[in-house]
Amino acid sequence: VPERTTFLLLMTVSPQAFASSHDLSSQDEPNLLVKRTGDVVLVADKFNKQYDIVVAFKKCMANELMTFQRVYLAKNSNLNVNENSFSHIDISLNTTTSDNIGPVLANGGWIGGNHVWSDKITHTAQTDSSKFLADGQELADGELLNCKELKVVVWNTIFDYNSIIDPLLSEKVEYTVGARCAIGVHLSHTYQKATWVTNYYGMQSMFNGEKEICTIGGAYPSFTPIYQVKAFSKKDYPNMKGYIEKCGDGFCQSAILNTDYGLGTHEMIDNNKDIFIYSSNKCYHVLIKNKSIAAGTTLSWKGKYEWFKDSLLGEAVDMSDVTELVNYILNPYKTQNEIKFDINRDATINVSDVSMIISLILSLE
Repeated sequence: VPERTTFLLLMTVSPQAFASSHDLSSQDEPNLLVKRTGDVVLVADKFNKQYDIVVAFKKCMANELMTFQRVYLAKNSNLNVNENSFSHIDISLNTTTSDNIGPVLANGGWIGGNHVWSDKITHTAQTDSSKFLADGQELADGELLNCKELKVVVWNTIFDYNSIIDPLLSEKVEYTVGARCAIGVHLSHTYQKATWVTNYYGMQSMFNGEKEICTIGGAYPSFTPIYQVKAFSKKDYPNMKGYIEKCGDGFCQSAILNTDYGLGTHEMIDNNKDIFIYSSNKCYHVLIKNKSIAAGTTLSWKGKYEWFKDSLLGEAVDMSDVTELVNYILNPYKTQNEIKFDINRDATINVSDVSMIISLILSLE
């Protein structure tokens, strides 16, 4: 590992090379601007030289659950985030009008997320409480401040579809917002009853206007038109980690699952079942399929959403190269001192450079 670390540090692309190909501001660490008004929290960071990126946390979907309700860009050519970005939307990237982190299909019906009961009115879930923490300190109502990290912690109750007044499971979701408003998600379900779960999706997409999709460790290693994208099985692609969606203007959203933790290992899916689904203009990570869950069981997963411009992937970079690079980055030998090629932020070099670096990395194995 020390030899690997030293070598990778020597392979770091010069700042000039990166500066010539990306338009990010010069900040290396997030400098978030956060504002709380009642139960609505807005958080912004620089997206690039032209825009701020803003995430709005508020209660939404049919069940009025606390989550990230909208992600958008607001024009701002200044070096620092502008509070005015909270009040206007120039480009909408993500709108939570449907599920974003997934409901559960259990005991005969969908519960949680955007799904109501069979009467089309009664909620199948509720937010019991939520907490907003800026660098570990709770945000007060009306407060506006800068911080490095925003954490939103939400406690929900999801009810039994067969007996809608009875809780079936408790849901805890921790959203951690960092640089360029990337959102880390850590979700846990604790089942209060023995339950048959027919289906559970983890990370879902509500990306606006997607035209193309690629998958990390999946069937579509390069950007593929959405009309050609179909579900694929765990048997065929057991190392599926995530997906990247791209709209016509070149803006992208990634949803990458931690496949070394909890449900992300895909142990709750049989080999012949789908591990990825694309349906109704949405991408789905499948985490549970046809499993019996004992009372008292806690099941968890972690993942990360990010938004970026396709130019950050490199002008001629084939996504199969990026897939190999991501697979390396996610391996357990990575240390804080190693080269930092994040596909969404730093991999802004041409395809020959990427291929060379991948070849050199793989030669170390």
